Amino acid sequence: AGMFPNTSKPIVAWSYDKYDSAGIHEIAVAEAGGQRAFEQRPTYVHYCEPLSPLVSTFEALDKLIFAATHRVPLVFTPCPIAGGTAPITGAGIITMGAAESWMGLTLAQILQPGLPFFMGGVFSAMDMNTMILAYGAPELPLYMAGLTELAHYAGLPLWQTGGCTDSKTFDGQAMIEGAMSVFFSALTSGDLCHDVGYTESAMTGSLFQLCAMDEAIGYSRRITRGIEVNDDTLAVEVINKVGPNSHYLRQPHTRRYYKSEYFYPKLLDRQDFENWEASGSLTMKDRTIARVRDILAT
Repeated sequence: AGMFPNTSKPIVAWSYDKYDSAGIHEIAVAEAGGQRAFEQRPTYVHYCEPLSPLVSTFEALDKLIFAATHRVPLVFTPCPIAGGTAPITGAGIITMGAAESWMGLTLAQILQPGLPFFMGGVFSAMDMNTMILAYGAPELPLYMAGLTELAHYAGLPLWQTGGCTDSKTFDGQAMIEGAMSVFFSALTSGDLCHDVGYTESAMTGSLFQLCAMDEAIGYSRRITRGIEVNDDTLAVEVINKVGPNSHYLRQPHTRRYYKSEYFYPKLLDRQDFENWEASGSLTMKDRTIARVRDILAT
């Protein structure tokens, strides 16, 4: 219940069983202003998952039945591990995982035709040295890209993964793996991205990683927004006006676009060395920790 006052977005809710599902739904319906209002604008999406390979537990199906009966949008997400609970090849894990997700789709539509449904998954490799589901591996965004293509071919939205890491602490590994997975999720056009801030192969979560990945998301969104091309953005008139050996700082064209054309970071530092040193020589980690503490305080 504490999440609703702090976001305008629908929440993804997870429960242990149908009894927890009922409690969550009661809160969400009260927040929405009744069941009818909830159906018109759902305040949450229900998450449940089968058990790879090719099994669905009674708990998962109970939650699916509850969601369908109460018209709750549903995410049905397998988490197969290539080489462990799924075939070791990328094509194989996508084939099996899609079948598991579509089992949920079939049941949900039989119970409630037209129920909003997200296909999904966390598809990655079992690291044969450590025997863990590798959350920072390049195979995760690669397999998810393949699954996204399949989902969109079938006309379904996809629940994807990004901003997560195998690192146990907020360090360079966490930032590299998290940022790469965010960027490739953006490039492959997943519809709802989750696990942002997950660390230790999804065993723990980090507010610092979450905050840093917010920066990576902004960075990625600027790239995927692309370049708008029209007569004004082509800037032929202002190029002719300024001519050679001058600058564009005073041009109305610059003032018109400088706020919207660029990505302005909250955490990444662009000062020269002298100004960075004068402001405390703070690293990315330092700045992230400070921002998290400020958010929590205010």
